[in-house]
Amino acid sequence: MMYLKVKNLFEKELDIASEISAIISPFTYNNLLNKDNLYKTFNIENITLKDYINNILKTFKNIKTDNIELYHSIPNHKKKDYLSQIKNEVKRIIRETKESKYYKSYKDQQFLFKVLSDYQIDSKALNAYMLLENNQSLKTNLTGFKNNVSVEYTRTDSTTGRLTSRSQANILTLPKKYRNIFKSSFQQGKILYIDFVSLEPRVMRKLGGFDCSGDIYEEIAESLEIDVDRSVIKQAVISAVYGSSKNALYSKMSKDKVDQLCDFIHDYLKVDLCLEMAQESSEKDCRTNFWGRPLWNKGASETNVILNNYVQSTAVDIALSGFSKLLQEVDLKRIKPLFIIHDALMIDVEESYINDIVNLSSSGYNCNILGNFPISVEDLYGTKY
Repeated sequence: MMYLKVKNLFEKELDIASEISAIISPFTYNNLLNKDNLYKTFNIENITLKDYINNILKTFKNIKTDNIELYHSIPNHKKKDYLSQIKNEVKRIIRETKESKYYKSYKDQQFLFKVLSDYQIDSKALNAYMLLENNQSLKTNLTGFKNNVSVEYTRTDSTTGRLTSRSQANILTLPKKYRNIFKSSFQQGKILYIDFVSLEPRVMRKLGGFDCSGDIYEEIAESLEIDVDRSVIKQAVISAVYGSSKNALYSKMSKDKVDQLCDFIHDYLKVDLCLEMAQESSEKDCRTNFWGRPLWNKGASETNVILNNYVQSTAVDIALSGFSKLLQEVDLKRIKPLFIIHDALMIDVEESYINDIVNLSSSGYNCNILGNFPISVEDLYGTKY
């Protein structure tokens, strides 16, 4: 059991039993593990208090105080009324959180963030890249890891719940070619990726009620009546998922073949059905993904944006739930989860335990609603296991 910490509201900090490690202050309701704004995550109203308390809160906000307790700023004769309001509001927030359709999915993912480990840097590799890199933004990105700064994730800085980082150490923007700056902390160990295979197009196929093979691009190629290169199929799938133009494809094939390919993929990925689901999934004046997570795109009218937000957000939850489940089945003394990189998990693993990880990953992630999602394991240099 975790505890919901309520700060700056009472004379003393209170701990209220909760299944999500979080903190409530007069201004925020934040996850302590990954800095999510939980008001946005569960689409619930902020704490609301009477006018005279709100006036004090505004003063607090203007002077940007973090340490003054609201309790001590309320006139003595109004403190009892104040305490009653606060308790009722905190109870409401907890109740609405737990009543959210998205609550179970979100709660189940917390184990993943809880077990993320510290990373080790290969200083020689890092310094060499710093000398060779001329792009200042990439140099800044590399510098962020120099002092083993923790990556600070959040999911509420993006529309879809896709991870972003608020820390200088930003693994999400670090180019793959630089990831060998990380080294194993084991005497004999390796850095590996556990990666969902073709996650977003697979999500679309499954949302449409159909299954697909491990290699989704090969399945498409075998179903086509025309001969098309795998790279072109990938590009056409990306076009369908993200709603991008076909123009880049026209330089590679005739217009008739491009149209035939794109029409097939449109049907294969069940684009129309997924779009219908995306447009109809909503609650409390907010669109939601398949799991009920709020999507803050109510003002969007472009169908490609609505579709992609829905699919990407649904896929994010599948990846985080899958990684969390996998890590509950491994020996965490022999594997250290280092970074979440969207639909991949970067791990530090003892060499003698690699086969166990490969075997556990080989069955994929079995989602009890949408079915199986394949997972691959590879090293920093792309060698698959």
